Amino acid sequence: MTFFTLSHQARTPTDLDPLVAAAEAAGATVVADHTSSTRRIVRLEGADDLAERLAAPPGVILERDEPRGPMQAHPVGFRGASPATLSAPPAGDAPETFVLHVTGAGRPLASTGVLLYLQGAGGDQKMLPAETDASGTATFSFDPSVYDVAGAMAVPTDDYWTLHVPHPANRDTIDCPALPETSRLMWWHEAVGITTWDESLGAGISVGVVDTGVSPNAWLAHVVDGGSIVAGVHSADGTDVNGHGTHVCGVVAARPTGPGTGGIAPGASVTSIRVYPPPGLATSPADVASAIDALAEAGTDLVNLSLYSATQSSLETDAIANAWAAGTVCLAAAGNVSGPVLWPAATPEACAVAALGRAGWGPPHADVDDYVPTDPAWFGRDDLYLANFSAHGDGLACAMPGVGIVSTAPATATTTASSEQSGTSCATPVAVGVLAAALSKDATYLALPRGPERSARAKEVLASCCEAIGIPPALVGPGLAVVPAG
Repeated sequence: MTFFTLSHQARTPTDLDPLVAAAEAAGATVVADHTSSTRRIVRLEGADDLAERLAAPPGVILERDEPRGPMQAHPVGFRGASPATLSAPPAGDAPETFVLHVTGAGRPLASTGVLLYLQGAGGDQKMLPAETDASGTATFSFDPSVYDVAGAMAVPTDDYWTLHVPHPANRDTIDCPALPETSRLMWWHEAVGITTWDESLGAGISVGVVDTGVSPNAWLAHVVDGGSIVAGVHSADGTDVNGHGTHVCGVVAARPTGPGTGGIAPGASVTSIRVYPPPGLATSPADVASAIDALAEAGTDLVNLSLYSATQSSLETDAIANAWAAGTVCLAAAGNVSGPVLWPAATPEACAVAALGRAGWGPPHADVDDYVPTDPAWFGRDDLYLANFSAHGDGLACAMPGVGIVSTAPATATTTASSEQSGTSCATPVAVGVLAAALSKDATYLALPRGPERSARAKEVLASCCEAIGIPPALVGPGLAVVPAG
């Protein structure tokens, strides 16, 4: 059975009851049915050919639910690996129990995400997720007659670098170096023109983050938990399910009270909506669309979409276009597969963001080493380079720092923690922060009523902030967006 989404375009309300009845008559089951002021969305489970068997009239969207993943960068050669829970081996064969120990500067790291990359016959690749226990141990099970272990990545959420280890042996230890102790500003702040900490940057601009949620962190006390929309079900609990969303929120607007990395626009107001179930590896475009709808209805100025798919969703595209008409602009991660811009970033009304790195940043063997390109044309001024995983080419609005980005991680309301991540998912909130800072200073934008003219002005301001960085525009579009002086 396959999941489908039935809805209507935001500006063409349609009675969906006849189609729902027809779907049920065809053997489909209604899994969720939610109506907002923007649209009604019905989630169905049915046979693979359900969409072909039902005739959807103009203005009605009926599409297969193609999952979106968060923009986590992966090692070269494994960017096409799909998240999986592998089936058990044939009867009589014992599954391979593969164990990795994760430490941080020699200390066992609990609750740390670990990805095991498997290579099968014929080029089949899988990515098994796990989380370390209290002793820092992650355990995986798979059929060794089908898959070989090709690599592993440990993604700590408490002040250590992400580390990629090729071809680890069973029971190996991955020891992650400690993150540097920092002031509020890092190389990515400098790259976008921020040389002095200013907690008012972005004041008066509202940002929505559609991601894996947000967890407590003392430096994110101002971030609003807008709840969750998962499989069509709306809930008040938007707690982060893997740390990615908390990291994104911090890149936009973290407000450190001591040594630590600040956000690009700490003065902006931020609302997070979780659209991922645990463990945060895949979401539905219908849930993404619902979150965009909710943020646009609330009058949000900018929406951060650090997620992707190679497949277009008509519902997602319609939500972005409708948000634009309401004065809300979506900025989206261009993709981590070193090819054309992916969806939803490819939507005409969206602003697609590519990822830059800086040569020499990070300790030896950290994940950032995997993302340095080999083509000299991908290098520009100030040791900047286009990350080898980044989408590039037509459709980019800008290219922003997205390699080795340190930001907030889940902690408590009175404590803080940091993590380091890479991807166009990290570059996108940098772009959101820069645009929020620029818009907060733009009298023309602030004076416009909410609507498409306001959205168009935001996109114009982003374009005006971009400057060449010595990498061909065919790769990075208009270039790097910099906060305007004054």
